Amino acid sequence: MNVSARLNMITNADELGAIVRRRRDDLAGRYEKHASDMAKIGEPDLARVFRALVDDSRADELPQARPGPNAVQTYVPDATALVAAEPVEIEGQWSAYSIWAVAVRNETKLFEDLTSLGVPMSALDLRSALAVEARACLDRAARYRVQRRLAFHANRLANETARFPDVRRIDTVGDFAHAALAIECYFLALMRQFNGSGPTLADVVDATERAIAHLEQITQTTEVPKRLQNALRRMQSASRNPKFPVGASGNTATRVALEANRIFDYYDQVFETSQDPQVTDAAQDMAARVIDRLQILKKQQFAT
Repeated sequence: MNVSARLNMITNADELGAIVRRRRDDLAGRYEKHASDMAKIGEPDLARVFRALVDDSRADELPQARPGPNAVQTYVPDATALVAAEPVEIEGQWSAYSIWAVAVRNETKLFEDLTSLGVPMSALDLRSALAVEARACLDRAARYRVQRRLAFHANRLANETARFPDVRRIDTVGDFAHAALAIECYFLALMRQFNGSGPTLADVVDATERAIAHLEQITQTTEVPKRLQNALRRMQSASRNPKFPVGASGNTATRVALEANRIFDYYDQVFETSQDPQVTDAAQDMAARVIDRLQILKKQQFAT
């Protein structure tokens, strides 16, 4: 561990308790602020995750290692003896998974800071109390890892019906047209369901309808291959009940843009993997159509 990150020597339980409580209060304050922010932007599920972390951060699970309120008030750690709690910062979109992942990181960081405390070798009771507090950090991190894993699986299951056809099953331009048509119909249903709840999606709807009309002309002369039938039925089911991925945040235009990006990635993957020039041309054309819609969405993404 970097020597510069080590904390000053502590000599009694009051000092240890004050340091731990200050760190946990700092984390609770950060989580509380993010909970309030999530509630303000209409993300109650994410706010609940942060509030669960607030409750956990302020829970007095180990009273034997923490002094009473008077002791905490009478001892204020020196500024150099207290390493600031790691900020809760998430790159990209907020989700339950990313919040729990940051919570794991924060507990791991606090564990590292506590184990870097200087404690006299002869202070057996203090060393025991420090071990209890450090172990509590690992226990919380373990619980948060479970929640992180559950959040991941919840997100995966929520998007199961919108899982796109396997690109390895696309051999001809007709195969691609059927797959793309099912995807575009799902995307259109998603926009129609949420249009009006934020910035207008009328221009994106029009562009998607034109893409669907183009694909329908191709599919009229081709049969749906058996190898794609199950995947297309799954997409039809997704079109009847379209929904945003669990935990996706932002306004409607932002969320639609996330799905549009996912569709672009699918078309781009077909373009990169297919050996049929007709398929690659068709995939490139559909990818370009998605880019056009993303440009429209970009103008509205941060509108209120």
